[in-house]
Amino acid sequence: MKHDVKDSFKFLVSFTTLISIFIVGSALAQMTGYASSAKPGSALVKTVDSQEGVKQHENHASSPLISPQPDRRDGNDLLIMDAHSGDIPVIVEAESGVIGSIFRTGQDGDITYVATKTNYIGTGNPSDENSLITYQVAFQDSGYYNLFARLRVGSGAFDDDSFFGARGFGEKNVASSADWVFINGLASAGFSSPTDVVDGPGSLGSQVWKWVNITQTFYPGSTPTKSFYVSIDDLENAFQVAAREDGLDIDKFAFGKSNLYFTVNALDHELPGSITKPEPDSSQFYQGPP
Repeated sequence: MKHDVKDSFKFLVSFTTLISIFIVGSALAQMTGYASSAKPGSALVKTVDSQEGVKQHENHASSPLISPQPDRRDGNDLLIMDAHSGDIPVIVEAESGVIGSIFRTGQDGDITYVATKTNYIGTGNPSDENSLITYQVAFQDSGYYNLFARLRVGSGAFDDDSFFGARGFGEKNVASSADWVFINGLASAGFSSPTDVVDGPGSLGSQVWKWVNITQTFYPGSTPTKSFYVSIDDLENAFQVAAREDGLDIDKFAFGKSNLYFTVNALDHELPGSITKPEPDSSQFYQGPP
């Protein structure tokens, strides 16, 4: 009889323990969302959506998660939550920001652009709040970005080819030269052929719409491509430019991952950049006399 009671007691303890484990396990599964949203054979991961913030979704083979991934060009260890979301340039229309009174908007066919009304001779900083345009730029991915601009230098050439660009994201002090880059010499820079890779200064002249790689060509330091960094925790950033010479028309800006190459066509049509630099089309080269 004593043996039967002892065995029954052991059975009761074991059964109670199993019930407790089951209850705790179910509660944890509901808290993490595994019990309600995962399908067999899939794993839950976190991705970033610029509109909804961090959310959970199923990780399928067609959309791999890469975190972190080494930068493919300059060796940065970046947190990339989607392998493809950062490949497309982020386009910012020049007239879409909060425009200071020193600027005006203009029209050239279907192109709306901004230009300053007056010349300014300072080279260190813009000095006047009215000379600013402030943009709020939403990114899909973290990492380092190059700044590009589509612009047209006026008939004054080197007297119409400068503006101020902010050093990195955020609202800047107009009286602090440490916050600004004097961007000058645009009269002899840029690319316009659709297959041109907007890499380096380029050599186009005045009175033509062209794309210029602003960070590579004009931002100082040994690593100018690190001038604009987007954190995974803050995908929306303020960006500012300021007026200087009145013959410079600006159509739009673009931010493209610094580890990618973008052609004029890619920037014009918001197409993905390339990991390797595209080779020029040899069929367009001069082949000599027949």
